[in-house]
Order: sequence, then structure tokens, then C-alpha cells
Amino acid sequence: MGAAPSALTDSSSASLGQFGCHGNSSEKSQPLSTGSANSFAPSGHSRQSSSSSSATARLQQTLKRRVAWLRRRSSPDPARQFRAFIADWSSADLRVLLDEFEALHALKDAHLGAAAARPQCSSLCQDLGCLLRTGLGSDARLILGGVAFPVHRAVLAARSNFFARLFANGEDYDSAATGGADYPLDLCVPGGLDPELLRALLAYLYCGEVSLARLSAPATVAALCHELGAPGRLSDDLAQLLDTGHLADCVLIFEEAEPRARRIELPCHRALLACRSPFFAGVVEKRLAAARRHRRRRLVRCAVHGGGDGVGDAQLAEPPLALVLDEAVLPRRLAPAMLTCLYTDRLPDCLALRDLMDLHEIGRFLELPCLTRASEDLLVESLCPDTLVPVLDWSGAGTGSAWVHRQARLFLCEEFAALAVQAPRVLTQLSRRELLAALRSDFLQAAESDVLSALIAWGEAQVAARAAEIVA
Repeated sequence: MGAAPSALTDSSSASLGQFGCHGNSSEKSQPLSTGSANSFAPSGHSRQSSSSSSATARLQQTLKRRVAWLRRRSSPDPARQFRAFIADWSSADLRVLLDEFEALHALKDAHLGAAAARPQCSSLCQDLGCLLRTGLGSDARLILGGVAFPVHRAVLAARSNFFARLFANGEDYDSAATGGADYPLDLCVPGGLDPELLRALLAYLYCGEVSLARLSAPATVAALCHELGAPGRLSDDLAQLLDTGHLADCVLIFEEAEPRARRIELPCHRALLACRSPFFAGVVEKRLAAARRHRRRRLVRCAVHGGGDGVGDAQLAEPPLALVLDEAVLPRRLAPAMLTCLYTDRLPDCLALRDLMDLHEIGRFLELPCLTRASEDLLVESLCPDTLVPVLDWSGAGTGSAWVHRQARLFLCEEFAALAVQAPRVLTQLSRRELLAALRSDFLQAAESDVLSALIAWGEAQVAARAAEIVA
């Protein structure tokens, strides 16, 4: 239930105050001198005076006696101990205590809410909706009633068997550079298919959202399912699109970084890359503009030669957009995971901790918010005694995640007592900064004896580590 009131934490504050933690001491206990506290920290000198060593030994013995006294005093049943403590309190005092606990509980809820806040990230549905509205990289046009609707063949083919058959015999030339071929559309729908209904239908296929009441009418739904087929879940359909590489118009290339490394090519779809990353959107737009200029020059040359040399659309075909990636930025082993997240908003569960950290940095570099958020979510889900220290160290660095760092610190405060008893080795591996942050937290869930035990173990580990460095 968060931090206890000041009336209940006097003895705790008396001991923690000697280590720079918050709280005022009202209980008389053996004071710790400044010299002793300094000698408790590891020294960088190879020679230590006998007085400093004896001060350190006295400090350790004092802390150990304090822990033993606290454990003898503490009851095995905290609830019974608390009832005995407030047995002679008046109803007014109990009401004040209850009000303080409620205020602390509300403060903790506000603290947790602030720690959980992070920048907004657009979802797969939102990005595909933006792609439909802007028409970036569209490679086909649906014609209905004299109105042209720029679309992306790969997305519609993945969502509907009707469009998969319609685009099966599409043009071979680079349709994205020309705006795409025209496909007149004729569907049997009650009341007729008009541009407004087609626009709502495309929004549903791209985003999975129904934006028109008529589209949800039972007769219309039945007719569309009969004509188009019932689409599956958006992320599942796009995952299958990635696996099959159907209508792929882009390829990620990893050159041979080492003599024995083989060249790897991963087919994908530039429309998906562009809508999910501003970085890839800039690259795709620049390449498409270059392809349009190149196509115009070839058409001019054909016209100059009289068009009789047999140069047609098939010979004006452009190869898929090739993106050669530097393995220093995106290692080839992580490229499939990145593409999976880009198409589905999720990462495989089998990734190692180091891979998740690398993917977070890749997401920041390539401006892929979906990859950054998915890696953060898995890092927080993986928090346990074995991963706590490496996650704290990575997230607290400049290239880490501030949101993951806050969640890891909350995990440490919530599980401090359990770690002190079941995994004390984890607490000894904490940096001084993280240990102080936990001890200064208003919501540290640990008894005074557990805190002092952890401090003793941490100090002994620091002294042993410094001694090993001196010997080495």
C-alpha cells in the first residue's frame, strides 16, 4: 500500500538516513560516523590504513547486529503486528491514519500513471488509412462512375480474393512510376455500387473500420462477402502477404559483409515501408521520382526513333526497388523481425534480450515507431530477476528507453523485498545510482531489515569487486 505514515517509519528513517535516504530520525540508534560511511564505499587506493579497515569492520558488525535485532523484533505475521501497534489508538487517530493511507494510495496511482505515459504511436490501421488517403506509391486505379481511386494492389489482393484475381493479370511495367493501370469495377450490390460506398469499402479493407452505415446493412454485407470474400484479421492477412511475397515491388538487400557470407534478398512492399516510416517514405518518393524521369527519357528516345524499334511497355519495365542496407545499422538476422513488426505491429516472442535492445535502436534510427514500441513492450514483459540489471543498465544509458527505465525501476521497488530474500545476488549487481533511486522512492515495498540486508550485501560485493580490480 505504498509508503507508511511518518509515525510508522521512524525506526526505518533512522537507519536509512545514514545512507542519504529520506526521512527524519526520531529513534535513538547507534550513529554511523561520516568516516565509517566513506570507508564502506570502495577505495581506489592500493593501500588502506588499519584505522579505515577497522572502521569498515565495525560498520558491518553494527549493521548486522541491527538487522538481527530487527528480525527478532518483527512478527512473522505483519497484519497481527500492525493490529497490536494500533490497538490503543483512538478512533480519531485511526481516521487520520486511514486518510493518510488513502492519500498515499492516490499519490501512488498518479505516480504509476505518470510513469506509464509515453509518446503516441500510430497503429497499423491508422498508417494504412493514411496510405489510402494520400495514395503514396499507388500502383493501380479503380474506376467507378468516372471517378478514379488510387489503390495498392498488394494490400487489396491480401484482403480480398476478388481483387487478387482482378490484379492477377496486371501490367508488367513499373505501375507505381506511372500511377498504375485502370481497373473498371462492377460489383452486384443492393442499391448499386456508387463512389461513396466504394470509398467506405476501401477504408474497411485497408483499416478494418466501417465508416458508412450502409456498408453495415445485412443485405450489403452478404452481397459483398459473396463478391469479395470475407477478409480475415488485418495483421494476419498482411503477415501472409509478407510470407508469400505476392506482388512484391521492393527488395531489401544485404551484401556479403564477409567472404563466406552469402547475399540475402528479402522481398517486401514499398507502400507498406513508406506508410510506416518517414525514412522509408522519403526513400520511396525519391526513387519513384527518379523512375518517372527515367521513363520519360526512354519514351522520348522511342519517339525520336519513330517508335518502330519494338520498344513497348514490357520493355519499359523497371526492376523492383532495391534497398541495399548496411549491416552496421540493420543486422541481417534482425531484418525478418523488423519486417514482421512493420506488417503486423508485433514482434516474435522468441527474440533474445539483446536483440530487443538492438531493434529498439534500429527503430529509432529508421523512424519506425511501431518497432520501437513493440520492442519496449517485450522488454517490459521480460522483466524478471535475471533480466532486471541488464535492462536497467541499457535503458538508463543515452541510447536506451526512458519509458522502459521507469518500468524497470517500478519493478525493482515492487519486488525489492522478494529480491532481497530470494535473489540477493541481483541487488548486489545494481549500480549505486539505481540502488539509491530505489531507496529514495516513496513506494519501496520492503521492510527495514530487508533494506539493511541488501545494503550490507551490496557493500560487501563492491569491496570485493574493488579488491579484485586492485589485485588484477
